[in-house]
Order: sequence, then C-alpha cells, then structure tokens
Amino acid sequence: MNQILEAIQDDCQILLTRALNGKTIACFGIDGCGQYGQCDTAQFYRVHDVAVEVYEVYDSDYPEAIALVMLDGYDSAQFGDVSTDQNFKISLNALLRAHDIDTQCWDWGDQSLAMQHSVVLQIDPRRLMQW
Repeated sequence: MNQILEAIQDDCQILLTRALNGKTIACFGIDGCGQYGQCDTAQFYRVHDVAVEVYEVYDSDYPEAIALVMLDGYDSAQFGDVSTDQNFKISLNALLRAHDIDTQCWDWGDQSLAMQHSVVLQIDPRRLMQW
C-alpha cells in the first residue's frame, strides 16, 4: 500500500473509531425491514472495534474502503444478519451525525466478508473526510 492510501486509511480509521467505538447500535433484524434478520425483539449491540481497509479501484481515480464493525453480543448465527436493517441504519446515522460525518459516506457492504460478530460497510473516503 502506498503512503497516500495509508494516510487515507489512518484518517478513515480515526474518524470511524471516534464516532462508533463504545457506542450502542439498535436493530431488529427482520422486524426492522432487514432482509436477513431473524430476531423479533429489539437488540442492542455495543461497538467494540472498527477495522478499516482502504483499497484502490482499477477504473477510478479515488480509493474506496470497507469497514468491519465488530459488535459485542451480536451473533449472526443466532440473530440473523442485521445488514440492511433500517433500525441499524438509523442508529449508525445518528452516531455519525453526532460527529459531523456525512451519513451518505456508507452503504451496506458485502456480508460474505463479515465475521460472525460483525457487519461490513462500504465506505466512501471522500464523503467521510469531506473532500
């Protein structure tokens, strides 16, 4: 990874860590309009870590990133996949807004990259860092 991408990755990591680590995210799974959730009661998960990976896109002048959001108590095998859950989105957006981060900086990522206790987000570093 070149020095510019490393610097972008460090900045993205810092911004998302400040906004999310130690905070609580609410979600319902299937009742929250998610496509994959299995839970019929509200679930609350504390973010215990965020891992960001910035990468170059072959046909673009701008890098992209993925963020792995690790949640205490979340188990996709037990509760179902909360990606696409609207309540998760509302909670995440509120946390980002509290840190003056554009909520358009993220979208649902490829969940095949997720671990059992995490959610993958696709990140636009340009919006995240307000370029």
